[in-house]
Amino acid sequence: MPFPPRKRRGVAFAKTQADKRRDVQHALNYYETLSGREDAPHIDTGAKAKRTRASDTARATGASTGAPEGTEADVSKAIGQLLANHPKVSIAIRINSGMAYSENGAPVWFYRVYKGPKVVVDWIALLKNGTMCALETKRPSWKGVSQAQNKLGERERAQEQFIQAVIAEGGVGGFVRSVEEALAVIDPKKPYSPSLDFF
Repeated sequence: MPFPPRKRRGVAFAKTQADKRRDVQHALNYYETLSGREDAPHIDTGAKAKRTRASDTARATGASTGAPEGTEADVSKAIGQLLANHPKVSIAIRINSGMAYSENGAPVWFYRVYKGPKVVVDWIALLKNGTMCALETKRPSWKGVSQAQNKLGERERAQEQFIQAVIAEGGVGGFVRSVEEALAVIDPKKPYSPSLDFF
């Protein structure tokens, strides 16, 4: 299957051999993960990570524009893609917090907890081995659970209690700021490979 040409400033260029090798390595890593087998063979094509110019890195992280380096929404979207494609995940549910009002003014909650901690996390998943997984996504610059005596601090401490309750019952969970951190929670035995992504 031929590789599509790259476009740069309106001119199409054929992919370089290094780009083709990275594409093949990416596909091999993806299929290795999808196999779901612990003993799946790893094939290394010798692909090297693509070098980026400092200006590209600054633009991607927002450093040159003063924009934030990433948002919680970006992390949550990436985690959703990970959970949707990970071979060890059987069910993945995104929980939206908050409430709205119906036409007659009655409150309509997006979720309701009947037993357990009243605040839940962003993602609840069931792994194929029967383990419950609870993930709370945070922006990449998040430093840890706030001890401040305000609504944010109360909410983060309640999220931590939910995660601890899941872990106490044999589940896994944690606060995650990236796909790498989520993978470490889901499958701590398998190290994250930078060339392995699901998007």
